[in-house]
Amino acid sequence: MVAHEVSLQGAGGAAAGPVILERTEQDFLPALLDRLSREQGLPDVLKSAARTRDTNGILKLFQPIHRTFHLALLDVSCLTFGRPRLDPKQIVGAGLVVRRTSTSGKSGEMREAWMQENRLFRGWVPFSNVQHETRDPDPAFRRPELSAGHHEINRLLAMQTGQVTRLREQEAPLFIAPPEVCRATGRTLLYGVIPVTSSEMTESPAFPSFTEKDLEGHLHRYLKAGGPRSFPFAGTALNKLDPANASLADFVMLLKQVAIEFDAFGETQAARTLFAGLNSIVLTGEQGSIKAGDFLKAASSVLLEGDLSGTASQAMPDEWPVMSETQASTLAKLVLGTMQTRLAQVGGGQGRFGEEGRQYRLRAFVRVKQDDRCPPETVWSEYSEPFTIAPWYDNNGAPPVQIALPDVTKDFLKKMKPNVAFAVPEGLFNLLQGDAKSLADGKKVTPSPKLGIQWLCSFSLPLITICAFIVLNIFLQLFNIIFQWLLYIKICIPIPGRKS
Repeated sequence: MVAHEVSLQGAGGAAAGPVILERTEQDFLPALLDRLSREQGLPDVLKSAARTRDTNGILKLFQPIHRTFHLALLDVSCLTFGRPRLDPKQIVGAGLVVRRTSTSGKSGEMREAWMQENRLFRGWVPFSNVQHETRDPDPAFRRPELSAGHHEINRLLAMQTGQVTRLREQEAPLFIAPPEVCRATGRTLLYGVIPVTSSEMTESPAFPSFTEKDLEGHLHRYLKAGGPRSFPFAGTALNKLDPANASLADFVMLLKQVAIEFDAFGETQAARTLFAGLNSIVLTGEQGSIKAGDFLKAASSVLLEGDLSGTASQAMPDEWPVMSETQASTLAKLVLGTMQTRLAQVGGGQGRFGEEGRQYRLRAFVRVKQDDRCPPETVWSEYSEPFTIAPWYDNNGAPPVQIALPDVTKDFLKKMKPNVAFAVPEGLFNLLQGDAKSLADGKKVTPSPKLGIQWLCSFSLPLITICAFIVLNIFLQLFNIIFQWLLYIKICIPIPGRKS
């Protein structure tokens, strides 16, 4: 039974919140514990506290891809005379939470937690009040906010007052240091790896909704109020037009926006509704009248996809008719529906640490055993200082990873055998066997007749790597004309003492 309060703070009293360590050893956890178990181990380890900061002076943590690892180190003690260390047997659980911060001019700093609901990721959810920030991350360990002294009555009260929540905050485990470390330091230390990367994503896209204001400078002029607007090459059949002609550039842009961006010819309900809206606009020309949706679909097939069958002989109408403000507003609303649907299709969910430049704070908790008749008490540390997470392409000064390339000699080429194989469908194989120059020029290549067979093509992976390395160097030289980057992107230095 614990009859006194418990304190959880940074190891050695270095900080009220978790101490954030930066370790570069490959076997960093055993190295940390080994150093802590030695004489003056804790002061020595505290020298490795993270100190790298970004241009704004905010602490910056690196990802494992940078071969740098960050750990939290905490000290749990009793708030009695002398601050004795807490008996590790009284700890029934401990963990870390990483919370995202945002600054509001009115309410100051707001904090968000990465939440799950029924095993589905809800993403970053803001706390409704400060008191909720000290609730246990696991709903199973949370105490009811209203208590009548009886479990069933508490459950009914929670249901009536809306306190029941299945949101669970993601936590990383904290571990109690081994007994020899606690003896050497005279403290009950907790340590854990700080999560700075994650493959977790929200189950549904977390993008804001589009508004008509977003379309003001984006929607093609044909789809806006006003007009009439003439078509280029009126009366000319679509299969006689060259999509690369500069005079067709504006019309081709309309086709790309309608067909690709808005997916007006797709199978979703929003796409069908937009297509029907376009068909409410009637175009006239030498071949008579045609609905705008049908014409744009035919033009997209011919000018964007190169399909010269079917409606390829359809002629270009004379003009796009006058669009009233009401028509344009109705069409814009239909476009917004397809854009939101399109974004949901290709946007995916929100990644946990996907937004570059966001700030986070670390907080730790420990569950302390109480009287046998009472549930564990959740004790929180203070927050760490804010930090950002370096993007994957950042450089922390560590030496680059070395990839050994073989020396391309005659003897080497004789010994080199294929060690990777591709199962190639017959259609793709026949395409590659065609005229390579025509293929490179973007000209249509007539494939050879199919024989009903497939191909297994084997290559030497080291030679493929050498070819890629040579091509890379060629393109670096070419793009250096534009970017002037060769001095920074490619550095070749001799290695002393190594001769072939």
